[in-house]
Amino acid sequence: MGCDIHFVVEKRVNGKWLGIMWSRHAERLKAKQRNYYAFSQLACVRGVPGTETKRWPKFIPADISKLALFAIADDGTDGHSHSHLSLREFRQAHLEAQEVDDCCEKKVSSEDMVEELFGIALSDEEDEEAAIDSYRVVFWFDN
Repeated sequence: MGCDIHFVVEKRVNGKWLGIMWSRHAERLKAKQRNYYAFSQLACVRGVPGTETKRWPKFIPADISKLALFAIADDGTDGHSHSHLSLREFRQAHLEAQEVDDCCEKKVSSEDMVEELFGIALSDEEDEEAAIDSYRVVFWFDN
């Protein structure tokens, strides 16, 4: 038994956060894989000595989407270390995890990271770098 990550990807639409993807329905995504280096970079969870980060869990955001709130409630007391990061910050944490994890078979570039992690193609958006800032990831862990 180990620690797994659970998440909801949210998109800001008309000033409110809308849940667009729940990890329960996306088991094949790279972000769903058990990677303790990434967990350490995201929220100091299951840290590997020498790879700690300064990203401590930020708890559940006050303006959480209904989907994320439901998903967190569905996991009940098994969930811990709830946090949220912008999609840009989440991507950066995974890039940092790749740097310390010599076991990574396939390194993913910053440009491909969002699609590789979540299957979301930001290239369809008019300005990809601006579009990334309209997404965030609400996440938590279990044991």
